[in-house]
Amino acid sequence: MAVLDDIKYKMLAEYMKNNSRKATKAELLLISFLVKKANLILNDNWQEDLTVSPMDDGGMGSLILDLDSDTDAKRTMGSQASECSFLDEDGMVVLAALNLDKNGKLFELDLWRVDFNPLKTLPLDESAYY
Repeated sequence: MAVLDDIKYKMLAEYMKNNSRKATKAELLLISFLVKKANLILNDNWQEDLTVSPMDDGGMGSLILDLDSDTDAKRTMGSQASECSFLDEDGMVVLAALNLDKNGKLFELDLWRVDFNPLKTLPLDESAYY
């Protein structure tokens, strides 16, 4: 089983390396809102240091979050830091959760549109979050 785990982690590391990018303005707005809501203390440049990798989630928009350029792909889910909801452009509810790894570092932004369809857009106004 350990060999399979090592292969899985290597594949995840390669995926993150090949699909890593800077967060969009809308993604940063949502992540920042959830960081503030959770009262997390991050370094002053965390938004500039953050890279994201889209998750294979059927178009929901979930992201793997990385503040370190050489993140250990063996990171695992630790806890949920905060959550909120918002309405997609067609009025459908979307749930957003900011998750931390077992070391308390940003791990993922988990998005779920309650009708299981792909996300249409993220709000560009923080007042849309509830």
